[in-house]
Amino acid sequence: MIKVLRREDILCLSYFKLLLIDIFRTRLFICGIWSIRRNRTVSDKQNWFISLYEQIFMEYRSKYPVPGVTSWSQDALVFLIRWMSRFPQYKYREFYIAGESYAGHYVPQLAKKIHDYNKAYPHPIINLKGFIVGNAVTDSYYDSIGTVSFWWTHSMISDRTYRAILDNCNFTADTASDKCDNVVNYAMNHEFGDIDQYSIYTPSLQKAMHANVTGIPHKWTACSDVLIKNWKDSESSMLPVYKELIAAGLRIWVFSGDTDSVVPVTATRFSLSHLNLPVKTRWYPWYSGDQVGGWTEVYKGLTFATVRGAGHEVPLFQPRRAFILFRSFLAGKELPKS
Repeated sequence: MIKVLRREDILCLSYFKLLLIDIFRTRLFICGIWSIRRNRTVSDKQNWFISLYEQIFMEYRSKYPVPGVTSWSQDALVFLIRWMSRFPQYKYREFYIAGESYAGHYVPQLAKKIHDYNKAYPHPIINLKGFIVGNAVTDSYYDSIGTVSFWWTHSMISDRTYRAILDNCNFTADTASDKCDNVVNYAMNHEFGDIDQYSIYTPSLQKAMHANVTGIPHKWTACSDVLIKNWKDSESSMLPVYKELIAAGLRIWVFSGDTDSVVPVTATRFSLSHLNLPVKTRWYPWYSGDQVGGWTEVYKGLTFATVRGAGHEVPLFQPRRAFILFRSFLAGKELPKS
């Protein structure tokens, strides 16, 4: 299995509602309240998302020797119950969860925790209606196949390296072999070039962030390989959770920025295809003004959408298109066809 994970905290929770996120990083990048000027100062910018929901920021510090999704989702459930008990005006309001990247695991798992909790009470205080995730880690096998396919189809790797990855990587294993690690590292260090893997058509992230100014001889990254390799508390697939929550009638949307090579659109499409959901509305382009904002297909119980020109964190790269996406999700409407 190739693990290319981003352990971000949840993106944007709810409509009238809540938000469990990393405070600085998310306010700066994902929810897009701030922007960076060319002179490296921070400024406020127009933010459409505030009109859709209220936000709560929760800084999470794990008390566990080995942090993971199961422990996090249980703690998050306890937090939500206690928070709503302290602020009862938020009880029973429509509640949605949202997130990006590794939130593809802990958003569905938190939704399942809430759903299971609610089944035990006749009048649950958390009125969970659905969730939305973007560029979401979903299934370790299909995600890995889809990621390597994206690299090859976007000319990021050679035919030789593509075949070597397929020959040497066991995408069903919990840990990668040395041969697999070597060929993947070769692709990243010798064939990718100086690109931002989280948005392959934008300048190098390291240069844009002015990272590694001391000249450390390796690429700067927002994720820790040490954490990823020791991340044990995680299911290999969220597809069974999706099936359960679709059957429960939750509103579920999955979206993908189409320039991300870390959890790319091909990975998400490979994973979702194995839910075998009936199609309600066939594939069509959706619009932001007079421009194509992306493409979408509506299934029974799930909506999938791409966001054109967006990288790993869609609201950072395409805030207007992200706003249309979230507004449509919260309204329970299909994305605009014109």
